[in-house]
Order: sequence, then C-alpha cells, then structure tokens
Amino acid sequence: MGGGLQPPPAQPWSMTLWTFFGVFSTLLVLSALDKVLTDHTGYGILLAPFGALMTLQFSLTQAPVSQPRNALYGQTVAISIALFVKLTLADAARTWIQIPITGALAIAAMGRLGVIHPPAGAASILFASSDKFDGVFFGLMLVGNAVAIVMATLINNLNSKKQYPVYYAFVPESWIARFVDALERDISYFRTKKLKREVDAKHERNESLRMSLFRGKEFDKSNKESAQQGLGK
Repeated sequence: MGGGLQPPPAQPWSMTLWTFFGVFSTLLVLSALDKVLTDHTGYGILLAPFGALMTLQFSLTQAPVSQPRNALYGQTVAISIALFVKLTLADAARTWIQIPITGALAIAAMGRLGVIHPPAGAASILFASSDKFDGVFFGLMLVGNAVAIVMATLINNLNSKKQYPVYYAFVPESWIARFVDALERDISYFRTKKLKREVDAKHERNESLRMSLFRGKEFDKSNKESAQQGLGK
C-alpha cells in the first residue's frame, strides 16, 4: 500500500537555525502583545494555534495552506462557524456534540471555499470548547495572525533561500475580471477607455503586421540579389 514515494530530506542546519530564529521572534512578539492585552483588558491572544501557524510559515513557506490568504480567510470562516454553533445549539447538546460539529463544519467549509488552514481548524475547536471565547477573542485572533504574517514576511525574506508569501490573492482574479467588465459595460468613462485600448491594440497589431511584411519583402529582395550575384560569378 502507499505511493512508494520517499519522505522529503531533513532541513540543513542553516535553515533549522533560521526557522528557530523566526519562530522564537514571532512568538516573543505575540506573547508580549498577549501579556499587555491581558493586563489592560482581560482579553488576550489564544496562542495555542500559533504553534501550527509558525510551523507553516517558517518550515512550509511554499505551501498554499501557509499563505496569508488562507490564514486570514481560514480563521475568519472557522471561528465564525464556531461562534454560530455556540449560539444555535441547545445547552444540553453542547456537552458532547459542539466540538465535533464545529470542527467538521469548519474544516469542510474551508475546503469548499478554497481557504484550508490547519491552525484555523484547531482554533474552531478551541473556541467551541469554552463559552468564554467570544467575538473579542475572535478579533484578537485575527490581529495575532496579521502580526504573524508581517513577522514571517520580514524574517523569511531576509534569507535569500526563502520566500514568504509566494502569493497574496485575497481577491480571486475571476472576481476582479468580472468587476472590471461590469465597470466597462455600465460606466461611460470606463467604456470609452476600453474602446481606446482596443483601437490602440488594433493599430499596434496592424503596424506590427506591416513591419513584418516589409521585412519579409526586404529579405526576399536580398535573397534575389544574392542569387543573381552568385549566378553572375
């Protein structure tokens, strides 16, 4: 059974030390922020899911699940579902079904929306496990993720062998294309700009074709002259 593939090689020591530095620095900032918030507001950042996030951001920087889009959207979807389930389930059901239904819904929804993010699955279960985790903790979780993304971007890109993120893509290209099409269809200013671009593009194509034909004729003429010179000799 299995695909017969081999596991990836271990990281070299240079990458291991860089990972240590990145994870330590980011968690240090998040821990300090958590302490300040807790001391002044009574609310803090739930740090447990950030262990998984650090693993992705500093060891699996190329993976789609590591990218900022998945981190922020995945957390938003998963924790929103966790809070919704807490509001809708009866108290009697919360003791045994809240965690499995929350985890299943959150992970399935992330998959359907294309924003799979393992730490978000963990966060949904964490939020489902206690009534004290409310919308304020939700907001602070997103703040923590934003801080982690900034730190990972700065630290990873100081190393020439690392790149993070590999893309942002917060808005799908298809959505942008549909939005632009709607603007160019319904608003005269953008419609005029589109027509001008089309005219300019057509002119460039015609000019390129004319130059290609001209070069072709010059090439044929040069070949004929060379052939005639060869015959003359």
